[in-house]
Amino acid sequence: MNNKFTSWLLLTLAIAIGSGCATSSQDKTGDELQSVPAIARPQPITATSDPIDVESEDSSETDGTTGLSVQTKESPDWDIEDFEQGFCADDIYGQYLTNQYRSLYPEQMQTRKIKVVSTTKKRGKIKKKVVTYKKNEGEYQALLYASTRMNGKTDSYFGAIPVVVNQDVYYWIHYFKTSGRKVFLKWMMRGESLRQIVQPVLQDQGIPIEFFYLAMIESGFNHGAKSVAQAEGTWQFMKGTAKLYGLKINRFVDERRDPIKSTMAAANYLKDLYADLGDWYLAMAAYNAGPGRIRGAMKRTGQSTYWELAETPHLPYETKQYVPKVLAALLLASEAKANGFDVQANSGDILPDSEVNIKTPVKLDDLALHLGISLQSLKKWNPELIGHTTPPKQEGGYSLRLPAIYAIAWKDVESQIQSVSVNDGKIHIVKRGETLARIARRYAISLKDLKAANPGLVAHKLKPGVSITIPSPGMASKTTTADNAG
Repeated sequence: MNNKFTSWLLLTLAIAIGSGCATSSQDKTGDELQSVPAIARPQPITATSDPIDVESEDSSETDGTTGLSVQTKESPDWDIEDFEQGFCADDIYGQYLTNQYRSLYPEQMQTRKIKVVSTTKKRGKIKKKVVTYKKNEGEYQALLYASTRMNGKTDSYFGAIPVVVNQDVYYWIHYFKTSGRKVFLKWMMRGESLRQIVQPVLQDQGIPIEFFYLAMIESGFNHGAKSVAQAEGTWQFMKGTAKLYGLKINRFVDERRDPIKSTMAAANYLKDLYADLGDWYLAMAAYNAGPGRIRGAMKRTGQSTYWELAETPHLPYETKQYVPKVLAALLLASEAKANGFDVQANSGDILPDSEVNIKTPVKLDDLALHLGISLQSLKKWNPELIGHTTPPKQEGGYSLRLPAIYAIAWKDVESQIQSVSVNDGKIHIVKRGETLARIARRYAISLKDLKAANPGLVAHKLKPGVSITIPSPGMASKTTTADNAG
C-alpha cells in the first residue's frame, strides 16, 4: 500500500471521527438546499492531482450531466496536506459546504472499485503493485469542493448560504442599481479596500465569507458609523454586546471601530447565534433584531425558518428587509462588473499591513508631526483610536498601524517623542437636553477639567449620542521627560 493510499485512509478516518479542529453544530441541508437557484448551486469539480495509473471497474464514471470527471489518470492521488491549510472538515463552514455537495449530487456519492497501480523504485529497479480497494470518489469531490470554496476565489457566488431570490431581494437589487447606486458604489469601493483582511478572518473562524456583506449593510464599511440606537463601528455593535465579545471601549479606544478586531467579535457572535438557532438566515435576522426577539417570534408563530417568520407580523419591518438587503448586496457585489459597477479600491481606505510598538502613551498629534503625516491619516489607519493619545501604558505596549515607510521612520523618531502620563476615565453618552455644565455636576468634576479632557468639543454644539470623556480624579495630561525608548 503506497503512501498516498495510506494518507487517503487516514483522512477518511479523520473525517469519520471528526478532526477536532472545531466542535460546531452541523448545518441543515436537505429540503433547504433544493430551493437554491441554479446560478448559486455548486458545480462539481474535476480532480487536478498528479496522474498515476488507475483502472476502474465502473465504465460509466462520467455521464455528462453533472460535470464530474473521474478520469483514469487522476483520482486517488491525494493527500491530507491537500486539505489542511485553511480548511477544517468539521467546522461549521466546512461541514456546510461538504454536505451541500453531497445533497446536490447524491449520484456522485456511489462507492466504486478502483484498481491502483503503485509504482516504487528500489535499488534502481522499478516495481509495480496493483491494489484494489473501494473508493467513494464523491467524498473526495465533496472535500475538494469545500476546500476550494474556503481557500479559492472569493469574488463569485460562494454557496455557503442558499441564495433565495424573491420579490424583496429583487426590490433591493433594483434600488442599489438605480437610486441607491451612488451610495452602494461607495460601499463597494470601501469593501474592496477591506476584502483581503476581513474575509480571511471570517474564513479562519469558520464563518461563511458571505457575511462580509452583512457588514456592508450594517455600516457601509464606515468604521465610525453610529446608529440612533448607539450601535457603532464596522459591525454596528451595541456597547454591551461588544464588551461581552471582548472588545475594549474606553476614552482612548473603541475597538468596535477596528475592522479586524470587530470582525473577530462578529464572527464569534454569529457562531453563537447559529448554534442557538440552527440556521444562517435566522442568525442573520437575530444579528439585526436580537436573538430574544427571533426566539419569541418562533415560539409565538410555530415557524422555524426566517422566510416563514417574515410573512408574519412578529418580525420588525426592518428585519424583514434586512436579509433581502444582504442578499441583494451579495448578488450585486460578487459580480460587480456584470452588474455595471466598475469597482476599484480607494488607496486611502486601505489599512497598512505594518505595525509599530508604542511602549508608553504619546500624543497623536505629536506622533503625526514627527512622522510627517497628517493626524487625519494616522487616525484613519487606526480607526479604533478615539482619544488624543495612545492608550495608557500596558503590557506589551500598543500596536499602531503604519505604512511600511513610516514604520521604518518610527525607529528614528521614537526617542524624540515625549510620552504623556494618562489615567483611564469614563465615557459618557450625551442625552437629549444635557449640557456640559450639567454633566460636570453629575460627575462632581469642574467644567474646566471636563473641557480639558475633551479638547475641540464646543458646548453650544453638543448633540445627543456624542461620546465625551469624563476625567477621573487622578487623570493628568502633563508632558513628562521620559521618552518612549525607556
